[in-house]
Amino acid sequence: AWFWGPPGLNDIEVGVVGFTNPGGDPNDPDDLFSDVTNLKTYNAKLQYQWDRMNKSTFLYFFNDKIRNARGAAPNFAPEATFRQTAPVHNIKASHQWIPTNRLTVEVQGFSMPNGGFRLNFHEDDLIDVQSGIDLGTNYNYRSNQMNDTRRPQLELRADANYFLTSVLGGDHATKFGVGYRDNPIGFSAIRGGRARGRFRNGVPVEADLYRDSNTERAVSQIYGYLQDSYSRGKLTINGGVRVDYQDDEALSSSVPANPIIPDILPAADFLGADSGVSFLDVSPRLGVTYDLTGDGKTIVKGNYAIYWGTGITTAQYVTPVTEVSIRYPWNDLNGDLFIQRNELDLTRRLNLTGNFDPANPTSPVSATTVDPNLRNDRADEFSVGIERELMANFGVGASYIYRNMYDYENYTATVGISASDYVPVTFTQPCTSVACEDASYTVTYWQLPFTQPAQQQRRNAERTRQYNGVELTARKRFSDRWMLNASANIQATKYDYVG
Repeated sequence: AWFWGPPGLNDIEVGVVGFTNPGGDPNDPDDLFSDVTNLKTYNAKLQYQWDRMNKSTFLYFFNDKIRNARGAAPNFAPEATFRQTAPVHNIKASHQWIPTNRLTVEVQGFSMPNGGFRLNFHEDDLIDVQSGIDLGTNYNYRSNQMNDTRRPQLELRADANYFLTSVLGGDHATKFGVGYRDNPIGFSAIRGGRARGRFRNGVPVEADLYRDSNTERAVSQIYGYLQDSYSRGKLTINGGVRVDYQDDEALSSSVPANPIIPDILPAADFLGADSGVSFLDVSPRLGVTYDLTGDGKTIVKGNYAIYWGTGITTAQYVTPVTEVSIRYPWNDLNGDLFIQRNELDLTRRLNLTGNFDPANPTSPVSATTVDPNLRNDRADEFSVGIERELMANFGVGASYIYRNMYDYENYTATVGISASDYVPVTFTQPCTSVACEDASYTVTYWQLPFTQPAQQQRRNAERTRQYNGVELTARKRFSDRWMLNASANIQATKYDYVG
């Protein structure tokens, strides 16, 4: 039996230049508002050898990061910073079994029951205070927002190694395994007062109105792999295949109405939805190594593999309870610098964000869909090289690498708009700079003659990225009091954009 268990605590207090106490002098270090960070860790590990063939291991790890003023900067007032907490409990248990001298099996279970973090208001009562930003100085004050991210995880996996000799004229080292990962993701956000005033040099000009975010997504992955390393004389072949299935789903949740414009941003009850997209990916791998001279001094290598992206995020686009914001012109009639409904010009919507259809504000269905043919990002890679030992402990090498990446970027397209819908608008403005050659300048820009539709779709961006590289290396292992690790790389990257 073996065990280990240390605790740890770091208490860090700093002052950020320009981030001062209310009314403080930014040039006086004593007036700086303290940005305090506490790091807490607790660890415990227990291992027990049951007999020559069985060994169990248990690991517990706790970490928490606590800050009183995350985001501290000269353009943030103390009340516009966050209180951060990030308590994470990690639990891992595994068992190793060696039934024969050719086979080893390890079963592992990993759990992070409350992984995530929270960025909270600087003070609890700021949840009802509208935030403010000055567009001239980018100064943030009065309040901010609360973000709560929940990322628990559960993973179960079994891996095995099997060794065979003198089969098909050579030796085999085979690895295989299966696994399951459950990684749900939850996110909530609340803006202070559900509104933010936008000022220009202290004058109210615009208002952002918010509806809370409250999303829950189920994300899971099932995978399996098989790999064999075959050695015969001067030749070694590594071949294998990995299969991954990834799926996600938006779960039911609800959000309250905006208190200032509840008819425009009403409460929403979401029953859950599936994007209809999942990824089933097959990844072949092949590597070959050949001892060209038979003395182990000249090695030729080649490798080909396909790699797929890990993680699927389609469900976040089909939930209507993400944060929604609408911007209107604002005329502060009573001069209190806070937003009231009668001060908004609701006939002019300046901006809209979120999975929201203003023509159907109570709809339990997102205004964004996912292309049913959406593809996972993929990279094909091929490499070939040669290495030569010139003298004891010193060798040189040259290799060529080719990599082609597909579908590595997605974008959200507005449905029902084409380039032909935009019309030109000519804009003339007097030039007040002494550097101007003319009294005025004229430009043409393009805009829609109608309100942009709310319906959107998440799609693959039709583009690829190709990489070609040649690398030269020289390495000397440490001996005679010196070592060397040198390389030179010649490379070219090409991007192809379609559409």
